[in-house]
Amino acid sequence: MAQFRCFSAAALSATVLSASVISASVLSASALLTPAIQAQAPLHLLPTPRVFEQARAQPIAHGLHIVCTSCASDDEDRFTEQDLAQHLAARSVTVDASPSATAAAFTIQMVRDKTLPAEMQAEGYTITPGANTLTLTAASSAGLFYAAQTLKQLVVQDGPAAVLELATIRDWPAMTWRGVHDDLSRGPVPTLAFQEDLVRTLASYKVNLYSPYFEHTQQYASNPLFAPPGGAMSAEDARALVAYAARFHVTIAPEQEAFGHLHHNLTWETYSTLAETPHGAVLAPGQPGSLALISKMFTELAGLYPGPFLHIGADETVDLGTGLTKADVDARGLGPVYLDFLQKIVTTLAPLHRKLLFWGDPSDAVGQDSPELLKTLPAAFKESTIAVAWEYNPQPTRGFARFLTPFTAAGFETWVATGVNNWSRVWPDANDALPNIQGFIAEG
Repeated sequence: MAQFRCFSAAALSATVLSASVISASVLSASALLTPAIQAQAPLHLLPTPRVFEQARAQPIAHGLHIVCTSCASDDEDRFTEQDLAQHLAARSVTVDASPSATAAAFTIQMVRDKTLPAEMQAEGYTITPGANTLTLTAASSAGLFYAAQTLKQLVVQDGPAAVLELATIRDWPAMTWRGVHDDLSRGPVPTLAFQEDLVRTLASYKVNLYSPYFEHTQQYASNPLFAPPGGAMSAEDARALVAYAARFHVTIAPEQEAFGHLHHNLTWETYSTLAETPHGAVLAPGQPGSLALISKMFTELAGLYPGPFLHIGADETVDLGTGLTKADVDARGLGPVYLDFLQKIVTTLAPLHRKLLFWGDPSDAVGQDSPELLKTLPAAFKESTIAVAWEYNPQPTRGFARFLTPFTAAGFETWVATGVNNWSRVWPDANDALPNIQGFIAEG
């Protein structure tokens, strides 16, 4: 069963809490079912817009006419128009996208407007009702896409009973990156079709980042032993997923564990000398071949996933200091040995010119135990990395600040990664998941 973490990212000095962020962050592949909405009932849109004034119910038994002023010249807007039309057609709502409107059809206007306020330029939008129109306005193609996703939720009922709930809406995200992190290394690896469906569903709720997690389930031509045939992401599927997600304004940010969590890889005799302990789970920092292996994996990964981020993991390195590095750890301490290798990984991958995410792990020697060490790291390291603070459980008494401040105080860009609590169980534990997500994001 896949495990999910939710990413939320913004400058943590800014106010990032809003109902729209919390709603979006709750979503996972196993928690995206919504009940049927009755026409003329109060709407509960996901994520909740910043401004929402419900007006009236407009019957659309005669269909809808879509007019897109930018679609002739903009491929992304044309895709948004087609996606909206296909969604409505699947719900038996007649759609007319011809240049001239029919007399009976209610008109959906899609307009690009560069004069919207600065905070709305990147992904914001407005929805404005008129006498026989509903106008979707945005400065960017992403904003127009998100306006269309909201419109889908404004249509209640299907077929002849379909009603368009007219409303005045103004919305833009509180956080730049809103993502779901998906563990593809424990259990069956999903098919490309399933991942495309997941991306499509997440995008409909304005999630814009999908992070598949790999220990031994991404195929590498340079290291073919890692990924089992038929149970891994192929290079072809990776490229196809990236291209598909881009149409829905979703960035793929792959994680390949580069330090810990590598037991399935290190169990092979070919790589056993690189393990901290025989056939263990942690790469030994002192072994010359460790960085070479990381370089090969991530060079291929960067070629498959051309987005701005690569995730190196580096969490739960519990074997460190118990084998090949024991003498070094005994002499210098766990924190310095851990951070030295993390810096070497980042330096090795610098030619890829990507922002490298790493887990701000509560179980490692840095962060909770040795936060002062983080402040000693060079500025270049901090500029090229993002610390991803994570915690899966509610913290009603102690709060979440202690997971964040070691990194923010040291000058790191810091993301919040919450837990959906859907691992080792049939259905997510909402009693733990929701307080964790809402509380962690609020403190972020």
